[in-house]
Amino acid sequence: MKTASPIRPAPSLRTWLLALFWLALGPGTLSLVDLHQLFPNAYGQMVLNLARLDRAIPEETVHVVAIGTSKTYFALPFDAELAAQIDPSGKRMVFHRFAYSAATFTDLWPVFLALQRQPPDWLLIEGDLLFVDRRYSEADWRTRFRDNLLLVQQAVFRSVSPASEMNRGIDVWPEPASCLATQQPASLKKYQDIAARWRVAKPAQWQSYVDALRPLTARGTQVAVLDLPRAPRATRLVPASLDDDVAALRERTTQTFGYAAWSPGSLVDDEFCDSGHMNADGRAHYTAWLADRLRPLLESRP
Repeated sequence: MKTASPIRPAPSLRTWLLALFWLALGPGTLSLVDLHQLFPNAYGQMVLNLARLDRAIPEETVHVVAIGTSKTYFALPFDAELAAQIDPSGKRMVFHRFAYSAATFTDLWPVFLALQRQPPDWLLIEGDLLFVDRRYSEADWRTRFRDNLLLVQQAVFRSVSPASEMNRGIDVWPEPASCLATQQPASLKKYQDIAARWRVAKPAQWQSYVDALRPLTARGTQVAVLDLPRAPRATRLVPASLDDDVAALRERTTQTFGYAAWSPGSLVDDEFCDSGHMNADGRAHYTAWLADRLRPLLESRP
């Protein structure tokens, strides 16, 4: 049996006081501060739902974990739903999906830490995390503010319900009208302006993920870098130089560390809500492709 060790202890009184200090500076500052490191347990359970990893997984079971941004959230079904598409018996595969909108390494580092207690057989990591340095949008700042505020309340009062539906198996799909609005010229121009600020990942960002993956690969975890393509209509809106730089960094990373690079190829525009996030049809397409990649892993188990 793969055994799971206890979760980390609750934040200390010093940690609470530090968080309250940031809160005293004004609510707006909470969108500028990463409270994840101050409240790792509260954040890990409330936002990432790390309790899913506490269950011991039998050696004969294939354990697959996917980590990414909201693109991963919309592309892949939650946990048991995806596992069932690969192993209808429900006995030979365990799948966990962890996602956070516009995630940075700081947002996701508790997942990597928790996985060290029970390293998965395969870790599927969204390529954008490793290779793209994005700039936050207004909506992303609002999400971060909300989660940070709830973290302070959770640590002090321990009375706040889970903050994120992304890691609770709740699918919240945009309304068709909202998707249609993102495809209008004004919205596409806004996407183009945002994409113009994207850069290939800074060395420190890239190194953070490589360092977090190293303890897992040392214990046998295989890593696959997942390509989550954008809508074809958005290709012309993203600087070609960025795609070239990302492709070069992807090739160097996979060759240096032996990571697999998995790509479904292009999807069609109708499989996307906006320029970067799949709709239900896109998820069905992407999941069927990924299931075909993962299903052979069951053959390695008795």
